[in-house]
Amino acid sequence: ENLLKRIILLASRENDVILDPFSGSGTTGIVAKRYGRKYVGCDLNKNFLEISQKRYENEVKISRKNGDKK
Repeated sequence: ENLLKRIILLASRENDVILDPFSGSGTTGIVAKRYGRKYVGCDLNKNFLEISQKRYENEVKISRKNGDKK
C-alpha cells in the first residue's frame, strides 16, 4: 500500500481516475479511494473481482463512518 500511495499521489490529482487493468484483490482501488481518486479496475478472474468489490465496499463504509465525503 505504501508504494501504491506514493505512485498515486505523484502521478495523479484528486478526482483523477486510476485504471488498474489487473486489479487482483483491489489494493490499488483502496489506496485510490483513500486519497480522493476515482478507480476503475478489471480482472479476468471472477474470484478476484468479488474480493476486490467487497474490499472496496468495506473501504467506502469505513470512510463514511469516519465522516469522509470522498
